[in-house]
Amino acid sequence: MDIRVRFQKLAASIAALVKKYGKLIAAAGIYRIQAWLFDNPIWMAVELKWHMKGVLSMIVISLLFNIVLLISFRNKKNEWTLWTALDELSIKQSEFNSRYDKWTSKKTIWKLIPMVISYIPFKVAMLLMWCIKKSPILGDLAALIMLSVFEDPFVTTTYLRHGYVNGLRARDIVAFLLSSVISIGYWAVRNGLIVELGLRPLF
Repeated sequence: MDIRVRFQKLAASIAALVKKYGKLIAAAGIYRIQAWLFDNPIWMAVELKWHMKGVLSMIVISLLFNIVLLISFRNKKNEWTLWTALDELSIKQSEFNSRYDKWTSKKTIWKLIPMVISYIPFKVAMLLMWCIKKSPILGDLAALIMLSVFEDPFVTTTYLRHGYVNGLRARDIVAFLLSSVISIGYWAVRNGLIVELGLRPLF
């Protein structure tokens, strides 16, 4: 087949995909970009400059942001928050395995830190994903822990609502609170290790 024909077919397929899922892709992309910026460079910079006060400020801002989102979208179906939340973990598996192999070949403290904060949570998540297939209760518990760590309380609560869009129930509020504790605890410890052991000695 002529390369020009192949390119035209590819372009047509991409155009059809964008036309059908354009808003979903754009919303998910924007959300994930801002979430990554907040959870990583912004959080670390604030903690590096203001220490514990900075950490507490980021926790409060994170809680308020997720509360506003949850209230705003309590009567809407938020597919854009979920489309890569679970599949992304399996995509990253080879990357984390590669990191682990490098660490085991030459053990140093600088390789131990990223292994602990990335590989171990990932392996735990793989175990939890296995639970999702076993029962609804185990699945929701696994999703609560996994999405709280890899995403945020808003995404976690939205997933656990399983399409429910008629306001917030007591179970939704409980899920949000539990997710907030897990998520904030994880990110505070993770970023604290990176900042205090990795970045602060350099500054």
